[in-house]
Amino acid sequence: MWKFNEDFSFVKQGIQFILLSMVLLIVIGLGSDKFYGIFGENNYVTIHLMMEMLITVVTMSISIQTWLITPYILSNKVLYAGALFLAISLLEMAHALSYKGMPFFITESTPYASTWFYMLSRLLLSIGFLFIFFIKEKEIKSFYRWFIYILPFVIIIGCFVVIYAPMSILPPLMIEGEGPTILKNTLQYLAVAIHLVIMVLLLKNFDKAPKIIFLLFGSAIYLIISDYLFTIYRDVYDIKNFIGHIFQLGAFYLLFRAIYFSSIEKPFQQLVDTQDHLEKSREKMHYMAYHNEITNLPNERFLMESLKRDLYISKSQKAILAIGIERISAIKASLGSIYADQMIGLIAQRLKNVLPENYLLCILREDYFVVYIDEVSNTHQLTQLSQQLQFVMEESFQIQHFSLNSQLNIGIALFPTDSSREEELIRFALYAMHEAQKTPTRIRLYESSISKETTERLLLENDLHNALANQELFLEYQPQLDLHTGQIKSVEALVRWQHPKKGSISPGVFIPIAEESGLIIPIGQWVTKLLQQI
Repeated sequence: MWKFNEDFSFVKQGIQFILLSMVLLIVIGLGSDKFYGIFGENNYVTIHLMMEMLITVVTMSISIQTWLITPYILSNKVLYAGALFLAISLLEMAHALSYKGMPFFITESTPYASTWFYMLSRLLLSIGFLFIFFIKEKEIKSFYRWFIYILPFVIIIGCFVVIYAPMSILPPLMIEGEGPTILKNTLQYLAVAIHLVIMVLLLKNFDKAPKIIFLLFGSAIYLIISDYLFTIYRDVYDIKNFIGHIFQLGAFYLLFRAIYFSSIEKPFQQLVDTQDHLEKSREKMHYMAYHNEITNLPNERFLMESLKRDLYISKSQKAILAIGIERISAIKASLGSIYADQMIGLIAQRLKNVLPENYLLCILREDYFVVYIDEVSNTHQLTQLSQQLQFVMEESFQIQHFSLNSQLNIGIALFPTDSSREEELIRFALYAMHEAQKTPTRIRLYESSISKETTERLLLENDLHNALANQELFLEYQPQLDLHTGQIKSVEALVRWQHPKKGSISPGVFIPIAEESGLIIPIGQWVTKLLQQI
């Protein structure tokens, strides 16, 4: 539905045209006799020539414009409109040259030839528009425009043959001193009737192209006003004749605007809108590529690029805080992703409320965050900040009808003390974060020993994946004795691991690894199957 609040600057121009029209009509209403011959009788030929030159320029511009765009907009309606205005332009030119008082043109200038050229132009405009409106739009081949643009010259030659025939074929349309004849007025009102039909058709299709139809509708009104004035004026010196030409010029200008908008301005604006849409899409895609959709926080890609850009600007001490969130996986498994995502969002908000604005807070995974601090004075500052972050997590999170709690494990790595490379710095902070859950404070500064232990743990986890397939695991049975009788009442099955290179691995070492990595499930299934075979 068309709305006036959508970039309709042409509405303002429409108001200006309405005001101008009212002024011109008021001039006529005050009495045309007062303004009869106001410009001086010797000047009217020149004034008329100037008006007709402007009309010819506008109509010829429409024709040339459509000629130039038809190779790109191969529409039969556009091509026919261009040919129509070329014919009108030629007829208006002939009308101006044959106007009484102009120099010799084929014969002496008379109202007979001039008026018939105008009337043919006017009828051709109405009939041509009605024809273009009803034909079905289709794509045509570019070379057809040469054939169609020849038609206006055929029409103008035919008009010249009829109008300048040795014996007058057509009756006169204008009698000097008396004004237009009944035939002229009839033909003029016929053109008005056709244009009224066009206006009704335009209104029915208003929603399809509001601006174009608005301009065409305004042009039709101007043409009808000019038609009326051309039926009531007495002679060329009557102010109604002059004002009729002004309305005619205004009508052609609005037609030019309508065709210009539909063929050039509108496609260009659509191209601009498309480019704006693509630019916004690129910005959105870029934002999505560098931010987490749940928290809107920067992600790992954003963090890595920021570190590569800012980490080496100065040698001042910097820090990475890796913040692990406990129980997120358990909440997700028991309550679902919606509750876990809402909790992550609330945790992110609390962290942002505590951290200074110049600290970069990022989310690397659903259960841990990273803080980059570009200037650190001492480790005590980092410890205090970590304690503040833990303190704000003590209050429960109210998510719908659940009251959920979580704790933070915080690992800290320093630049350049622990590492001078961004990848290692983040990895060391994560190592420290995993070790922090073993300490009472749940805060741990990175030490080189942590890296060694973590590496060994990862290698052991990798070997544990192959332990079942390589039959490295076995069971030992520990009897349960009754101390009163000394009899064996039951047997406890204990899993043992004989590593091919490292020898016997303590259950206290590999069982926690199996629980964290999820390998405890296949190991349990293996034990159960083995016991069933006994």
